[in-house]
Amino acid sequence: AFDKLGKVYIEKKQLKNFDACVYIGGSLFMENPSDSRDEIKLRLETDYFYSHNKPYLILSSNFGPFKSGDYVKRYGEIFKKCTDVSFRDKYSYELFSNISSVRYAPDAVFSYPLPSVSKKSGTFGISVIDLRGRGELSAKWNDYLKAVCASIVLEANAGRAVTLFGFCEREGDFDTVNEVILTLDRNIAEKVKAVYYTGDMNEFISEYLSMERTVCSRFHAMLLSYMADQPFFPVVYSKKMLNIINDLNLCQNYADLNSDTLPSIFIPEKSQSNNGISKQPLGIFHEMDKLVNTLLT
Repeated sequence: AFDKLGKVYIEKKQLKNFDACVYIGGSLFMENPSDSRDEIKLRLETDYFYSHNKPYLILSSNFGPFKSGDYVKRYGEIFKKCTDVSFRDKYSYELFSNISSVRYAPDAVFSYPLPSVSKKSGTFGISVIDLRGRGELSAKWNDYLKAVCASIVLEANAGRAVTLFGFCEREGDFDTVNEVILTLDRNIAEKVKAVYYTGDMNEFISEYLSMERTVCSRFHAMLLSYMADQPFFPVVYSKKMLNIINDLNLCQNYADLNSDTLPSIFIPEKSQSNNGISKQPLGIFHEMDKLVNTLLT
């Protein structure tokens, strides 16, 4: 987003065209000591809106991973100049809870109106992730690949139709789907379906929600399964997944890729009730709604 809007920071005269700014995203604030461009651009933008008494909102994000306290301190100064900062996990919120504009609200995906989809009996879906190039997690790639394949073999031999889901091409999900299929024995691989997100969100989500059971290597795959009451098994690749699991008590069993050992197979557990969280007004867009109403009157 910053790359596409970079000129907004350079051409300050363009900012005069905006009465407010709403920045919606997930993992927006990850420390990268070798590249501070995002931080610099965000500071320039928030400084401008604050100095011109214009609202600036950051919605449904989490903070981190980070290594330095100074990084947290610097962003605290940025958040103080924002009208509203909504974190989707309590861990991030507690880092900045002393700032009046900072609050906690569950992930924005819970406000998404899920399409009405009937689950297909005897189906099993896996959302995959590419661990190669993800720092220390890359060492778990082979074990992860084996566990995914073992899970597919188990489900296929039980007579279930298996579908692999690639949520994000840019981050290597599509390559992982292909790698899994190439690793499987041909007689199993021929039974596996691949579904990729290529822009049609409703079609992709509908296909995913039709699964009877799921293994979730993607953050939002986990949340979708939770919302849809699918029996699911998360494969945790980051602290943001753990934080949400703990905040909402999503499930009891999961695999943590950051731990020393990884299960040899992933088995979805019975889904826990989502307590109607996806049907409740969660307050994520409360301040934005107020802002829009103000601007329209």
